[in-house]
Order: sequence, then C-alpha cells, then structure tokens
Amino acid sequence: MFNWPGLNALRYQLSGKPLVVKRPAWFFDKSGQMPDEVTLTFVRPPEFAHLSQEEWADMLRTAVAAVERKAAAERKATGRKAILRQSPYSCPKSCSPRRRLRPRVASPNKWRRIELLQADQGFNRRYRQCLEARRAGASELAVVFPRGTYKLRLLGFVRCEPPPHSSPGLARCEAASRSTPAAALE
Repeated sequence: MFNWPGLNALRYQLSGKPLVVKRPAWFFDKSGQMPDEVTLTFVRPPEFAHLSQEEWADMLRTAVAAVERKAAAERKATGRKAILRQSPYSCPKSCSPRRRLRPRVASPNKWRRIELLQADQGFNRRYRQCLEARRAGASELAVVFPRGTYKLRLLGFVRCEPPPHSSPGLARCEAASRSTPAAALE
C-alpha cells in the first residue's frame, strides 16, 4: 500500500495531517467558482476516538498489513514496477466471455419464471406477426400490436391492445353497471 504510485490517503490517515489538493489549471476555469485548493481532513470513527493518533496509526498499519497478506496468499498481485511499465493506452489481449446471459425475467420461484418466459415468447411471436403484417402493407387500423409494445406505440405508429382492468372489483362494477338497467340502480 505504501509503494502505490497513485493517490493514497493512508499516509494522511496515519499522520493525522489533512490532505490539501490544489485546483489543476488545465481543467478548471481560472475565473470559475471552484476554490484554488480544497482541504480534506480525515477523522477517526467515533468508536476509536479514545485512541491516541499513534495507537490509531498502529491499528491501521496492522489491519492494512493483514489484508495485504491475505490478498497475496489468494492471488498473485501485479507489482508497482510492472504497473508503471504498462502503457496507459494498452488493452487486454484476450476477451472475457460477455453477453451470454440475457435475463428477461427475474423471480425466485422457478414456476413463475417459466410462466413469465412463456408469456414473453407469446408476446414475441405476436409482435413479430403484427410487424410482418404491417410490413406487408396492412393498414394501421387492421393490425393491433400486443400489450407491452412500447416504442412504436409511443411514436404513434401502431395501435396496441388495451391494458387489463387494474382491479377485479372495478371490472365487476363496470360489468354490473352495463348489465343492470338504470331504473334498478335508483
């Protein structure tokens, strides 16, 4: 940790001194609102307020050394010199496997996942049929896309199935009002 060539706040935490960072001239506007420098003061957690600065520093050194030993035992770490030899513009020579999973549904229940995947397959099949019909020249009014079609509906290019009623109680009320004569409601 102490040999790391990049920014390292550990030395400031061990010494108890604040970290003062000057504003880079090459990035910020000289007449801008950013201050010329910023001071970052590291504070011990309240649980360790009773420790002196020396005790706190010793505890941090011991904890960092333990983590470094554990990491070194688990894997071979790239050293400081090897990192400095690397070009900042280089990229890996090999590719890691990517984009193999395409999760479309998530559920801890296996049967619910199967049900949702089947519904998704049904949606894709119906969407493809509607899209092919539109490409074949069917009118906008003749083709009704499945519920869940988003972008084409948002742009106003297609008609979609209406959403289901939001609550079963509401559906029953609407069905009752359509079947009951107005005189019976009074």
